[in-house]
Amino acid sequence: MKVFQSEQHADFLVECGAPAALLIHGFPGTPAEMLPLAPSLNAAGWTTRGLLLPGFGAQIDSLFQRKAQEWIDAAVEALRSLQASHQPVALIGYSMGAAVSIHAAAQLQPDRLILLAPFWKLGTRGQRAIFKITKPIVRHLRPFGRANFNDPRLRSLLVQFLQDADLDDPEVQQLVRRTKVPVDLLEQIYTLGRQAYDLAAQIDLPTLVLQGRRDPVVRPELTQQLMRRFAGPIQYVQIDAAHDLIDPALPHWPHAERALRDFIR
Repeated sequence: MKVFQSEQHADFLVECGAPAALLIHGFPGTPAEMLPLAPSLNAAGWTTRGLLLPGFGAQIDSLFQRKAQEWIDAAVEALRSLQASHQPVALIGYSMGAAVSIHAAAQLQPDRLILLAPFWKLGTRGQRAIFKITKPIVRHLRPFGRANFNDPRLRSLLVQFLQDADLDDPEVQQLVRRTKVPVDLLEQIYTLGRQAYDLAAQIDLPTLVLQGRRDPVVRPELTQQLMRRFAGPIQYVQIDAAHDLIDPALPHWPHAERALRDFIR
């Protein structure tokens, strides 16, 4: 089954002016989830670059073989390229992309850092304890093994990377339920987040954090804990949203867009 094949899931670059913003998507996303930010930035005279991280998008078949360092290296390379041709440069990361952004910012110090629902910790304390105990003997997990395809939240998630698939087709449902996620990949994400938390203490630059009040994936209290690590000036904006901060169709979008626009100004 082919997924993430349309053009919207690829890298994008819109030249609009000397300032530039690098946009880094989350997991298991693509630059498509960052596209709604581009019009506001472009209208303010900012060039926008949406980066596709290695192993995502059309390369999704290779995701389970990827390492977090590849994502960091790709972000650093893209940020360095923008810094060589544009000024000032903002780095914007969403969810797991925020953790990648912290790694890149610690190396290259962009002029502005914007973190949207910034991931740094995987699961609850109990879940992490179980993960450590079972990791040596459990090599794969089936996250959709008991999937309820009538759940609108699950359908919304699956549509992101199975756009043309019929989620009511029993064969498609069986395929999804049999999908295995290597524990090693979760370990990569876990380590990426923990290292980002440690690196935050090295970042001394203006930073904006946007957080959803009802976010079940990246909880507000964890984001506030991360914020206390930063050395530089930090602005925190909490909006009435879940994890889907970048969705112009939702009521919170004007608030999020205004916070972003005011910060880059």
